Amino acid sequence: MFIQEKTDRPQGQLGEHVVKKMYRGADIVGQGYHVYVDNFFSSPKLFQDLFDNYQIAACGTVRKNRSGLPADFMLKHPVGIDNRGDMKFFQRKSISGVLWKDKKIVTAISTIHDHSRFEVQRLVQIDGQFDKADIPCPKIIVDYTKYMGGVDKADQYIQYYCF
Repeated sequence: MFIQEKTDRPQGQLGEHVVKKMYRGADIVGQGYHVYVDNFFSSPKLFQDLFDNYQIAACGTVRKNRSGLPADFMLKHPVGIDNRGDMKFFQRKSISGVLWKDKKIVTAISTIHDHSRFEVQRLVQIDGQFDKADIPCPKIIVDYTKYMGGVDKADQYIQYYCF
C-alpha cells in the first residue's frame, strides 16, 4: 500500500490560506474587488496583505483575540462602550477598525471604509413598550450586514436542516 504524505501545508492561519488561495484561483487579483468575510477568516495581517500585495480591499467582523488589534479592542468590557450605539474607532495603515455596541459588542475591520457613521433602526423597549429608534452605526457594520446577508441566511438554513 502506498501512502502519499500531504506536503501542501498552509503557512500561518488556515483562514488566511483559504482566502489567498481563493483569490489566486479566481484570477481577480488587482481588479478592484472587495471581499466581505466573517470572523473565522478576518485578521489585520490578512487584510493588510490583501491590500498591499493583491490590490484587494476587505471588510469583516473580527474575533477579539486576533493578533494585531489594539489592546483596548481585546477587552471583554472596553472603556467607553456602555450603551447601544456607542462606538470606538482605530486606524493602522490602511486598516480601519471599529467596536460598536448593538445588543452585544461587534468588532469589525476594513480596508474599504473610513470612520463614517450612519443610523440604523432598532426596536427598543421604553416604559414596557417596544418602539423603533434610530441608533448610530458605523458604515463598516452597515455594509458588512448588507453584503454578508446571503451567507448568513445560508448558514441559518443549514442549521435548520442539518442531519
